Amino acid sequence: MVSISASLGILCYVEWGMAHIMAMALILKDAWKDDGSGVGAVHVNLLMGASQEKKDDWDIAYFPPYSNRFLINHGLNLGWAGLWAFFVAYVAANQANLELSRYVWILTLPVVMIEATYFLAIDAVGLGGAPAEAQTFVCSIGAALLVYDLLQRGKIQGSEAWKCMGVSLCLCNAATVNTLFQYQARMIAKAAGTEL
Repeated sequence: MVSISASLGILCYVEWGMAHIMAMALILKDAWKDDGSGVGAVHVNLLMGASQEKKDDWDIAYFPPYSNRFLINHGLNLGWAGLWAFFVAYVAANQANLELSRYVWILTLPVVMIEATYFLAIDAVGLGGAPAEAQTFVCSIGAALLVYDLLQRGKIQGSEAWKCMGVSLCLCNAATVNTLFQYQARMIAKAAGTEL
Protein backbone atom coordinates (compact mmCIF):
# COMPACT_ATOMS: atom_id res chain seq x y z
CA MET A 1 0.00 0.00 0.00
CA VAL A 2 1.24 3.48 -0.91
CA SER A 3 1.42 5.98 1.96
CA ILE A 4 -0.11 9.45 1.87
CA SER A 5 3.30 11.11 1.57
CA ALA A 6 4.25 8.81 -1.32
CA SER A 7 0.88 9.38 -3.01
CA LEU A 8 1.34 13.14 -2.83
CA GLY A 9 4.93 12.88 -4.07
CA ILE A 10 3.80 10.66 -6.95
CA LEU A 11 1.05 13.14 -7.80
CA CYS A 12 3.62 15.96 -7.83
CA TYR A 13 5.84 14.07 -10.27
CA VAL A 14 2.96 13.05 -12.55
CA GLU A 15 1.80 16.68 -12.66
CA TRP A 16 5.35 17.94 -13.31
CA GLY A 17 5.75 15.39 -16.09
CA MET A 18 2.47 16.39 -17.74
CA ALA A 19 3.32 20.11 -17.48
CA HIS A 20 6.67 19.56 -19.18
CA ILE A 21 5.27 17.39 -21.95
CA MET A 22 2.71 20.15 -22.57
CA ALA A 23 5.56 22.70 -22.57
CA MET A 24 7.32 20.57 -25.17
CA ALA A 25 4.22 20.68 -27.37
CA LEU A 26 3.89 24.44 -26.87
CA ILE A 27 7.51 25.02 -27.89
CA LEU A 28 7.54 22.63 -30.83
CA LYS A 29 4.29 24.01 -32.25
CA ASP A 30 6.09 27.20 -33.32
CA ALA A 31 9.73 26.11 -33.24
CA TRP A 32 9.53 23.70 -36.20
CA LYS A 33 9.55 26.64 -38.64
CA ASP A 34 13.11 26.69 -39.98
CA ASP A 35 12.63 30.18 -41.40
CA GLY A 36 12.88 31.63 -37.86
CA SER A 37 9.34 33.01 -37.91
CA GLY A 38 8.19 30.99 -34.89
CA VAL A 39 11.03 31.91 -32.51
CA GLY A 40 9.38 35.09 -31.24
CA ALA A 41 6.07 33.30 -30.64
CA VAL A 42 7.82 30.66 -28.51
CA HIS A 43 9.30 33.38 -26.31
CA VAL A 44 5.97 35.19 -25.98
CA ASN A 45 4.20 31.94 -25.03
CA LEU A 46 6.76 30.75 -22.49
CA LEU A 47 7.93 33.95 -20.80
CA MET A 48 4.56 34.81 -19.28
CA GLY A 49 6.03 37.10 -16.64
CA ALA A 50 7.62 39.44 -19.20
CA SER A 51 6.16 42.91 -19.69
CA GLN A 52 3.96 43.52 -22.71
CA GLU A 53 6.70 45.74 -24.12
CA LYS A 54 9.17 42.82 -24.08
CA LYS A 55 6.58 40.50 -25.62
CA ASP A 56 5.92 43.02 -28.38
CA ASP A 57 9.67 43.22 -29.05
CA TRP A 58 9.85 39.44 -29.48
CA ASP A 59 6.81 39.47 -31.76
CA ILE A 60 8.38 41.96 -34.19
CA ALA A 61 11.99 40.79 -33.93
CA TYR A 62 13.69 39.17 -36.88
CA PHE A 63 15.24 35.77 -36.25
CA PRO A 64 17.42 34.28 -39.02
CA PRO A 65 16.73 30.87 -40.56
CA TYR A 66 17.52 27.92 -38.32
CA SER A 67 17.58 30.07 -35.18
CA ASN A 68 14.77 27.78 -34.07
CA ARG A 69 16.93 24.67 -33.76
CA PHE A 70 18.01 25.33 -30.15
CA LEU A 71 14.35 25.70 -29.23
CA ILE A 72 13.54 22.36 -30.86
CA ASN A 73 16.34 20.83 -28.79
CA HIS A 74 15.02 22.51 -25.64
CA GLY A 75 11.44 21.42 -26.33
CA LEU A 76 12.43 17.80 -26.89
CA ASN A 77 14.56 17.85 -23.72
CA LEU A 78 11.54 19.07 -21.75
CA GLY A 79 9.54 16.17 -23.16
CA TRP A 80 12.21 13.66 -22.09
CA ALA A 81 12.30 15.29 -18.64
CA GLY A 82 8.54 14.87 -18.40
CA LEU A 83 8.86 11.19 -19.26
CA TRP A 84 11.60 10.83 -16.63
CA ALA A 85 9.23 12.32 -14.04
CA PHE A 86 6.68 9.64 -14.98
CA PHE A 87 9.39 7.02 -14.44
CA VAL A 88 10.12 8.45 -10.98
CA ALA A 89 6.40 8.27 -10.15
CA TYR A 90 6.26 4.67 -11.39
CA VAL A 91 9.22 3.61 -9.23
CA ALA A 92 7.73 5.37 -6.18
CA ALA A 93 4.33 3.74 -6.76
CA ASN A 94 5.85 0.25 -7.08
CA GLN A 95 8.17 0.33 -4.08
CA ALA A 96 7.20 -3.10 -2.87
CA ASN A 97 8.22 -4.72 -6.16
CA LEU A 98 11.32 -2.75 -7.17
CA GLU A 99 14.76 -2.78 -5.56
CA LEU A 100 15.36 0.55 -7.26
CA SER A 101 12.78 2.20 -5.01
CA ARG A 102 15.35 2.71 -2.24
CA TYR A 103 17.01 5.19 -4.60
CA VAL A 104 13.87 7.10 -5.59
CA TRP A 105 15.32 10.35 -4.24
CA ILE A 106 18.36 10.03 -6.52
CA LEU A 107 15.92 9.51 -9.40
CA THR A 108 14.26 12.85 -8.52
CA LEU A 109 17.56 14.76 -8.85
CA PRO A 110 17.45 15.22 -12.65
CA VAL A 111 14.00 16.81 -12.32
CA VAL A 112 15.08 19.04 -9.44
CA MET A 113 18.24 20.10 -11.33
CA ILE A 114 16.27 20.85 -14.51
CA GLU A 115 13.91 22.97 -12.45
CA ALA A 116 16.85 24.68 -10.70
CA THR A 117 18.27 25.77 -14.06
CA TYR A 118 14.86 27.10 -15.12
CA PHE A 119 14.61 28.96 -11.83
CA LEU A 120 18.02 30.60 -12.34
CA ALA A 121 17.44 31.50 -15.99
CA ILE A 122 13.78 32.55 -15.96
CA ASP A 123 12.15 32.87 -12.53
CA ALA A 124 15.03 34.70 -10.83
CA VAL A 125 14.71 37.56 -13.31
CA GLY A 126 10.90 37.68 -13.17
CA LEU A 127 10.15 36.28 -16.63
CA GLY A 128 8.22 33.19 -15.54
CA GLY A 129 4.46 33.06 -15.11
CA ALA A 130 2.68 31.59 -12.11
CA PRO A 131 2.00 28.14 -13.69
CA ALA A 132 5.68 27.73 -14.58
CA GLU A 133 6.89 29.08 -11.23
CA ALA A 134 4.61 26.62 -9.44
CA GLN A 135 6.52 23.72 -11.01
CA THR A 136 9.54 24.67 -8.89
CA PHE A 137 7.51 24.06 -5.74
CA VAL A 138 5.86 20.93 -7.16
CA CYS A 139 9.08 19.03 -7.90
CA SER A 140 10.90 20.23 -4.77
CA ILE A 141 8.09 19.34 -2.37
CA GLY A 142 7.40 16.12 -4.28
CA ALA A 143 11.01 14.99 -3.84
CA ALA A 144 10.89 15.76 -0.10
CA LEU A 145 7.63 13.80 0.27
CA LEU A 146 9.13 10.79 -1.48
CA VAL A 147 12.13 10.93 0.87
CA TYR A 148 9.81 11.16 3.88
CA ASP A 149 8.05 8.03 2.63
CA LEU A 150 11.39 6.21 2.39
CA LEU A 151 12.09 7.22 6.00
CA GLN A 152 8.66 5.98 7.14
CA ARG A 153 9.22 2.64 5.41
CA GLY A 154 12.66 2.26 7.01
CA LYS A 155 14.46 2.14 3.67
CA ILE A 156 16.73 5.02 4.72
CA GLN A 157 17.88 6.29 8.12
CA GLY A 158 17.10 9.63 9.76
CA SER A 159 20.29 11.56 8.99
CA GLU A 160 20.25 10.57 5.32
CA ALA A 161 16.54 11.36 5.06
CA TRP A 162 16.86 14.81 6.62
CA LYS A 163 19.81 15.70 4.39
CA CYS A 164 17.93 14.58 1.27
CA MET A 165 14.79 16.47 2.31
CA GLY A 166 16.89 19.55 3.06
CA VAL A 167 18.52 19.46 -0.36
CA SER A 168 15.13 18.93 -2.02
CA LEU A 169 13.60 21.89 -0.22
CA CYS A 170 16.51 24.28 -0.94
CA LEU A 171 14.97 25.00 -4.33
CA CYS A 172 11.56 25.54 -2.76
CA ASN A 173 13.04 27.98 -0.25
CA ALA A 174 14.93 29.88 -2.96
CA ALA A 175 11.74 30.15 -5.00
CA THR A 176 9.83 31.47 -1.99
CA VAL A 177 12.43 34.17 -1.32
CA ASN A 178 12.51 35.07 -5.03
CA THR A 179 8.71 35.32 -5.17
CA LEU A 180 8.68 37.66 -2.17
CA PHE A 181 11.41 39.86 -3.69
CA GLN A 182 9.65 39.95 -7.07
CA TYR A 183 6.39 40.91 -5.35
CA GLN A 184 8.15 43.66 -3.40
CA ALA A 185 9.79 44.99 -6.58
CA ARG A 186 6.41 45.08 -8.36
CA MET A 187 4.83 46.97 -5.45
CA ILE A 188 7.66 49.51 -5.39
CA ALA A 189 7.43 49.97 -9.17
CA LYS A 190 3.65 50.35 -8.94
CA ALA A 191 3.97 52.99 -6.20
CA ALA A 192 6.51 54.85 -8.34
CA GLY A 193 4.23 54.63 -11.38
CA THR A 194 6.62 52.53 -13.46
CA GLU A 195 6.43 48.99 -14.82
CA LEU A 196 9.12 46.36 -14.40
